[in-house]
This record gives sequence, C-alpha cells and structure tokens, in this order.
Amino acid sequence: IMEYIGEIKSWSLSDPRIKKYVPEWIGEIYESPLNEAEKRIYDYLLDKYKTVERKFRSVVRLAIRFFVRDGAIALLESLERQGKMWELLDGKLIELLKGVRPAHKIGSLKRILKDHEGFNKAIIFVDRVTLAFHISRELEKLSLKSVVLCGKTRREKSVKELLRDAKDPSTSVIVSTSAGEEGIDLPEADLLIIWSNIVSPLRFIQRHGRLLRKKGERIKFVAYLVTPDTPDADSFIDAIYLAKK
Repeated sequence: IMEYIGEIKSWSLSDPRIKKYVPEWIGEIYESPLNEAEKRIYDYLLDKYKTVERKFRSVVRLAIRFFVRDGAIALLESLERQGKMWELLDGKLIELLKGVRPAHKIGSLKRILKDHEGFNKAIIFVDRVTLAFHISRELEKLSLKSVVLCGKTRREKSVKELLRDAKDPSTSVIVSTSAGEEGIDLPEADLLIIWSNIVSPLRFIQRHGRLLRKKGERIKFVAYLVTPDTPDADSFIDAIYLAKK
C-alpha cells in the first residue's frame, strides 16, 4: 500500500476530524427466557444431540440454534421441509412446537419498543423470512407500520419500492433479513434491534453500520435480544469478542 499509495496514517475515533461523523450510542441486553414448555423442548433437543450418531450432531445442533435464537416458528418451518432434520427428530416434536409460543422473544421486543417510546425509526435484524413476517404482523397489532426487507423469492415489492417505503416518515420499523445488512442506509434510524444473534464478526459489524450514521445530536440505541443459558447467549458473547478483536 505504501509503495503504490503512500504513507499510512491512522486516526482515533476521538479525533475531532472523525468524531463529528460518529454518533453516540448505547447497547442494551434484553433477556428472553424460555418458559417451562419451551425448556422441555430444549432439553429434548439436548438429549437428542447426545444420543444421535456423531455424524448427525451438526443437524441437531442447527435445530437447537433455530429454536433458541429465532423461536419455535423457525424450527417448525425447517422440520416441515421433511429433510434430515425431520428424520432425526421424531414427529411428536412438531406437535410440541405448535403448542408453544411461535417466537419467544416477542415479549422482550415489545418491551424494547415501549422502553424507547418516541424512537424515530427502528431496524430489527432477523435470520428467517417467516419470522420477519410474523414480527411484522405483531407490530401491526401495536399500530406500528413496518416494512419487511428480504430476499427476492419472498419479496412483495422491488427493493427500490421497499427502500422508499422504509424511508417514508409513516414507517416506524424495518424488519430485515441478511438481505438488508449491506443495503439499508437510514441515517434517521435511532434504534437497532438484533433478534438473531450471529457469530460472524463481519455481519455483526455490518448490522451496526446500518444504524451508526450520525444525524443530529440524538443518542442511538442498540438492543440485543438474548435467550439466556443457551447457545444463543454464547453466539452473542462470541460475536462481541470477535468484533472487538
């Protein structure tokens, strides 16, 4: 780089030339514990992980992650595809999943929105399209207008139209899958909610980049939804550690 471009210089975020572009922000953790019925499903999955053939453990581990990170709705969708995961986890699990909350983090999400009443615009990052639309329907019940940003196969409008809707002042919340991690530019957003915790430091940082554009002097907030005492909490801790590193 020095040979072709020149001397490398670095500046701290506290440097006055940089600081004016960096917003003040506060991170908060909202725990979303499993209830007793959900804990029984979680324990069943843990037992299955210990007893299944070693070569299939990664499939069960994925099922555990879907359940504790995104909720019963995500694991149910995966099982209903009737692939290897469905073969390994017997049919009774589907009935058990239908008997619990579709998304156990919804209560905490509503608490975040209430705690930050008066927010300008919020972005919620999830990993499953089915979950994104479920959250959008729940937001409608709270009289909050939302837009779902997802991949083209499940998209209701073109990206251009969705981004225009997202920027509309009447839209309060943007619910986005990974499709929006690099594509959203909303400096007016002041609340970022991470529903689906991921270990990838690149994606972790990209998600924060959707919010951390300075506009005015308003402090911005990042809220992390975490299922305690599960791999979801581990993913959250690992992501912070790797991003910092």
